[in-house]
Amino acid sequence: MSDEWQEMDTAPKDRQILLDVGLPWPVVGAYNQLGDWTFVYANFCRGLYQGMYDDSYFETEHEKAPKFWQELPKLRGQK
Repeated sequence: MSDEWQEMDTAPKDRQILLDVGLPWPVVGAYNQLGDWTFVYANFCRGLYQGMYDDSYFETEHEKAPKFWQELPKLRGQK
């Protein structure tokens, strides 16, 4: 398993993988039957509600094209 980012034309289409979609973090995605990469990510945001209260929320997106891919890392104890 390589921990280097690889070109999308070499990405496996039969399992979930890590995708670089241009964010500061990778997202998990998979190839779908329509011929597109499917992934959704949540961006944690914090702001002020009416200038007074802490307002934490998630912003969800799914419209970025993947640039590179990597295999998912194995979890501790996973074979």
